[in-house]
Amino acid sequence: MCSSDLVPLSFTGGLMAGLMPAVHSGATIVLEPGFDPGRVLTLIERHRVGYTMGVALMAQATADHPRFATTDLTSLRAYFVGGGPVPLPLLRTWQERGVPFIQCYSITEANSLSLTLPPEDAARKVGSCGLPLLYCEADVVDDEGHPCGADEVGELVLRGPVLFEGYWGDPEATARALVDGWLHTGDLARRDGDGYYYLVDRKSDLIISGGLNVYPAEVEATLHEMAGLAEAAVVGIPDDRWGELVTAVVVRGPGADPDPGEAQVLVHCATTLAAYKVPKRVVFVDELPRTMSGKIQRRIVRQRLQGQQ
Repeated sequence: MCSSDLVPLSFTGGLMAGLMPAVHSGATIVLEPGFDPGRVLTLIERHRVGYTMGVALMAQATADHPRFATTDLTSLRAYFVGGGPVPLPLLRTWQERGVPFIQCYSITEANSLSLTLPPEDAARKVGSCGLPLLYCEADVVDDEGHPCGADEVGELVLRGPVLFEGYWGDPEATARALVDGWLHTGDLARRDGDGYYYLVDRKSDLIISGGLNVYPAEVEATLHEMAGLAEAAVVGIPDDRWGELVTAVVVRGPGADPDPGEAQVLVHCATTLAAYKVPKRVVFVDELPRTMSGKIQRRIVRQRLQGQQ
């Protein structure tokens, strides 16, 4: 078996979920000094790669490459995707090439994968990060630590021998994160009646506009479905009237004709979102700030917008 790891080994995902399982099973692993979508396609075909892993941004960039449609992907049994929700159009693009996505969730403090969605559930449970893995328990709790009911939004907590022991030299932060053996992840989630977990957003990214909760990830998912938009980040900007102004920062896709403007974006959002969730402002940028692992840095997006006020 051959697998490729597109996530930096300095991250838990790249090291513990990518490299170590391949080493443990005696598989060949393809490592590269950096990410290049054309190179990824070449290596999958050349080495008959069976499994690969990355974030949605990498999967999208690979799907957008001119050789994606003609590259032999028949060896690829699954693409493990983590670091955030997978837009439905991207999921379908890879499914049409016969490659199922295995969506994953974890956090550095839990060392490796905590939840995964089997590929056979990808279409049936769109948007879910799946079920707890071996040695990991999960739950969704309210602000008082009480378990939430089905489809109620609360904080995702994890428990099991895979958890870290604490933050080095910071007992206060450790006490906040580990409560009665449960790791408080800071991620808002819900669990459906079948026990499948769905990430809603980061607790710190929740927008309260006009006294109502707006989850940026939900608005971003709607924006990802719009033709002509490549990327999106939704943040709350302080506002005297609304408390926080729902603001969409978007990147136009290559070759969009005509380029979508603010009015088109707002109309698109209004067709599927409640009125209070529709952005009050749309800002077009050339690129969005990201971490080394490819996650959009909403905090930096927010800071830049506030600096422009």
